[in-house]
Amino acid sequence: MTAIKTIDAPGKREKSTVVSHVINDSTEFFLNHLMKELEPVITNQVNDLEEIEGICGKVYIGLVTIVRANEKIGAETRPEIELENLVNNMKKGIPAFA
Repeated sequence: MTAIKTIDAPGKREKSTVVSHVINDSTEFFLNHLMKELEPVITNQVNDLEEIEGICGKVYIGLVTIVRANEKIGAETRPEIELENLVNNMKKGIPAFA
């Protein structure tokens, strides 16, 4: 999972490492929960279209909630920020994981 760079909104001050780890760990925990919710659809345990749509709808709402929560606390989640972080890491020689 890629780390999310977090900043305090008012002064654009970087958050502590501990706070960043808490944010990343909680995001990862929630994403794992959403993947478990999707498991019946992925493994073809559910065949009813309405049930599939319901599960996918819940997962979509969960993903949007994650993004909005991270934006609310000052995480830079925009695609251009992710690209900038990727390029900066490449310049530093840090491997990128997708």
